Amino acid sequence: MPSHWMESNKHIYPVKRRDDSVEHGQASNEIGIQVEAIHVQERSSHPGSFSDCGVSEVKAMELRGPKLTPEDRLRARDRRTRYHFAMEGTVLTCIIAIMYKCDWFIYEGSLVLKDLKADTLYPTNKQIHREVCSAVDMEETCHSTRIRHFVDSVTLSSNPKPVSKESLDLHGRTLILSAMDLVPFIYRDDQGVVRGSEYGFVKMVSEQIGFDVKVVNSDPSEFWGKFNQSLQIHDTGAIGILARLESDMSIGQHLLDDIKMISGIESVHSYESDGLCFLIRREQPKRGWMSLISPLDQLTWIGTGVSLLAGIGFIYIFSLVKSGDPHPWLTVLALLLGQASDVNKSSAGLKVFLFSFLMATMILKSGYSGTLFAFLTVDILPEGIKTLQELDHSDKAIWTSMAKNVARFRDAGYTGMSERHVQVEFNEMFELKASQDDAALFETASILDYEIRLRYIDENGEAYMRRLEQCWNLYNVGILLQDRSIYREVFQMAFLRLTDVFTMFEDVNKMDCG
Repeated sequence: MPSHWMESNKHIYPVKRRDDSVEHGQASNEIGIQVEAIHVQERSSHPGSFSDCGVSEVKAMELRGPKLTPEDRLRARDRRTRYHFAMEGTVLTCIIAIMYKCDWFIYEGSLVLKDLKADTLYPTNKQIHREVCSAVDMEETCHSTRIRHFVDSVTLSSNPKPVSKESLDLHGRTLILSAMDLVPFIYRDDQGVVRGSEYGFVKMVSEQIGFDVKVVNSDPSEFWGKFNQSLQIHDTGAIGILARLESDMSIGQHLLDDIKMISGIESVHSYESDGLCFLIRREQPKRGWMSLISPLDQLTWIGTGVSLLAGIGFIYIFSLVKSGDPHPWLTVLALLLGQASDVNKSSAGLKVFLFSFLMATMILKSGYSGTLFAFLTVDILPEGIKTLQELDHSDKAIWTSMAKNVARFRDAGYTGMSERHVQVEFNEMFELKASQDDAALFETASILDYEIRLRYIDENGEAYMRRLEQCWNLYNVGILLQDRSIYREVFQMAFLRLTDVFTMFEDVNKMDCG
């Protein structure tokens, strides 16, 4: 027997050396005993072997605990599921509460800053009034000046500059104005008062010269001349009254070039302003706590909801039919929460579905949480309506009616004015606009910008109305007189004065708004 093997097994049965005569005969017996002892030791090292069936198996049972039944495992699984679900709900609730508090502090702080800066950022009406009066060189008469909306009739000066001595003095006289009744240019309200953007311009000229105006409406069935060599227009009815010497003047705007070709009529130097625009209500910024659903658009929310319902239904059917689970809804929650024990027991197809579902959920949570944080810390201002096309497709009936008529006039070159039903629609929607006070139709951009600063400022110093970015047409308006009228020089001087005043007024308004 090798000496190293004997040394390694001395602890089992030490071998006592004898003389050479008996050593060889006893060696085989000793080897057999030692090998048997080694096998006994190896078998005793494995629990459940025949050598420790009485003691080792009892100790192993004590270490592993009592054997669990399937019902016990389901109950344990249900407890873990309820625990994880409650923990996730609690954490999400705490996060939303903390973000809401942060948003409340930010909002209150912004209000304090707005109060501190309101005086410098948003001048008062008296400051605006003083700036405009000084700009048009009317400081001495500014206390009696009222610069108002065209539709309400605009008055620039109660003491107009004197005209030339050679001109006829019209102060205190009444001149007849022939015009077509069409909202919102010239029309009569419920009390019979004449209003409108064109009438407001005539009033400005009359106050510059000092005469009164009497309006005579033309017969819609009367036509005088052609427009674009083919289509008849209502305006020529008013021009016909002037050509027959039944009125002293008329009003012209987009048809001035064509009117010059009509015999017996001449136009005074016209005033061309900037585009005509809509005044609409400004969209309010969304507060953070109101924006919990805003980080994702409507299509994403719909797709997420449909996917979630389909996934829940698929897992429920699998748990109920395939595995015979007595608690299928808890199995659905466990799989959706990604509990490893339930996922490992599921089939390969369900594992693929769960993996895809959990990856999509993780991406959705990341995108939502990041965007939600931005929404909760910054007030988001909606884009709102910018163009006439968007105004036409908006869901508000007042906007749809107005925009369709505007688009019809713009695309057809005003030829739709000859259709009587268009005028009816204009009257209806204009009255609706006047009652709602949500929009002002057909005013120049400069006037609307001034009106916003003058009238539509809230208590926080912010404008709650805004002008539509896309405006309509340049407003080219002028007074029509009889050929070689004695009033021509007077009106020309008044027009030139008004043009200078409005040019300066628009420059001041643009500087203030810039």
